[in-house]
Amino acid sequence: MSYTDPKRTVELLDELERLGLTDTVFERLHHFWQHPEANPQRHHKIHQHRIYCAMDMGEGHFQAGRNNARVQHRLEIVSACYAAYHPGDPSVFPQLADAAVNLIPFLPLHTAPRS
Repeated sequence: MSYTDPKRTVELLDELERLGLTDTVFERLHHFWQHPEANPQRHHKIHQHRIYCAMDMGEGHFQAGRNNARVQHRLEIVSACYAAYHPGDPSVFPQLADAAVNLIPFLPLHTAPRS
C-alpha cells in the first residue's frame, strides 16, 4: 500500500474525529510536530489537514514514503489498532499516536547546504 490517496486521509480523519481523536493527538502524528523551526507553533489541526488534502486532490503532494503518505499510514495504524483493541475508549489515542510514530518515524528535516 502506498498511502498516497488524499481522499483516504480525509476519510480517516472524519472517522477518527467522530471516535474522539483531538487536534492535540493529531498534531503528534503530523510531521510539523517534529520540526519546530519549520513551524514554530508546531500546530497542524485536523481541519487544516483536511483542507490541505482537498486542495491536493490530483496535485501529487502525497508521494509514497514522503511526509503526507506517512501521516496517512500513521492514521491507518491508529484506526486499525483502535478498532481492534480499544473501541469506545478515546483516551488511548495519545498512546496509539505515539506507537504509530514509533512504527512510521518522521523523515529527517532537509536543510539547505551551508555556504
